Amino acid sequence: APHEFMRLDFTKEEIKVTKEFDLAMTLEAIMHVPKSRARNIIRLLTQIAPVVLFSSPVPNQGGTGMEVNEQWPSYWANLFKENGYLAADCLRDMIWTDERIEWWYRQNMLIFADKNRIEHLPELIKAIDATPQPPLSRIHPGLYLPRSPKRATDFSCGEIIQALPKVTLRAIKQRVNIPIVADIH
Repeated sequence: APHEFMRLDFTKEEIKVTKEFDLAMTLEAIMHVPKSRARNIIRLLTQIAPVVLFSSPVPNQGGTGMEVNEQWPSYWANLFKENGYLAADCLRDMIWTDERIEWWYRQNMLIFADKNRIEHLPELIKAIDATPQPPLSRIHPGLYLPRSPKRATDFSCGEIIQALPKVTLRAIKQRVNIPIVADIH
């Protein structure tokens, strides 16, 4: 439900969040925020949730033409590590060939978590332990293969953004088999 999610504008200097969530997500959005704000955004994400679903474009990936902060996964992993969070690269192998998911999510999606706050998620702890720190950079063939204009126009940007939280949570629940609740009350 809409009241279970909080949307934030990362371009604003002061962002205050008083709630705590089980999961924070930023998917292909942080690329639009100047590098000077990256450390503050990661700090905020780690303050509001013990688990962060994170996806951001690699250098020269491109997108809307408004990218100002494309970085390798190691860059983001180091910022998360400053806040005590480690990467769990447990999604990319599971979704790499799933064409129902856009290639950029299959390439870039990682989970970052604070191992001290997720003792109730042993599978995620195992995934963190199995992940090189920082996680490996990967380039999906979809970045280089011709893109179908038909697929890009099937949905409006607004429809995709509106459906993304629900679809992402459902996909993670099905593939990782860990319980994820959107909001702690």
